[in-house]
Amino acid sequence: MNLSKEEMPVLLKAIETHHKEISSLHIDKSKLATLEILNDIKSKLLSERIEGTDYGSYHVLIVDDAESAREQLKLLLSTHGFRHMDEADDGHHAIVKIKTKSMAYGKTIPYDLILIDLNMPTISGLDVLKLMKKDHKYSKIPFIMITGDKNKENLIEAMKAGVHDYITKPLDEVNLMLRINKLLQ
Repeated sequence: MNLSKEEMPVLLKAIETHHKEISSLHIDKSKLATLEILNDIKSKLLSERIEGTDYGSYHVLIVDDAESAREQLKLLLSTHGFRHMDEADDGHHAIVKIKTKSMAYGKTIPYDLILIDLNMPTISGLDVLKLMKKDHKYSKIPFIMITGDKNKENLIEAMKAGVHDYITKPLDEVNLMLRINKLLQ
């Protein structure tokens, strides 16, 4: 399936819209088959879109208070070729890692991407985002907010604070990789 760069986002958006509509319905065999077909198409589009992308040089910070969530993200990213992944178990440790890595390597932007949980003890993902966006040294780091929270006000606040994207739990690998790929292009 060869699509132009202009056609691909339109098709992906249409698939995601239909995927959500079908997912919210009672699943009978024909709807389930349609859902499986849409997932197959989405997976093929993802592999075509990121084919040839070398994620090995990107540095990613994974921030979540749940160790199992961090491990899941590390495994998922490593299967797609990411090799440089750091992790933090709360917002405070995330801030320390960002500033320490920046000083150690003399890099203005210590991470190419931060995947961060919205709700964490000590300092929330939203608070980390706000602090980093206020500091010109770190304001350009792309953030993807990961949340199981269905509270739209928190997501709106994150968008206002400058989050680049968000994804809800449970994570959908294809959806997450499409978002990551879009931010790293």
